[in-house]
Amino acid sequence: MGHVKFKVAGNVCDPNYRPKDGDAAFLDPGAPIYQVVGRPTSQAVAAKRNGQILSYEAKGP
Repeated sequence: MGHVKFKVAGNVCDPNYRPKDGDAAFLDPGAPIYQVVGRPTSQAVAAKRNGQILSYEAKGP
């Protein structure tokens, strides 16, 4: 589906930084991002972190 382009943790100190498409809080650049079957990507995606597959849920403003 897609890949992480930028890891925010350890790279951004500005509290006003607004994440962009391709940003991830803790996943390394290049990490694959997967679609969750039965869920639109605007609501949930999945990725492997520390050997586990985790689901990431979208949070509204």
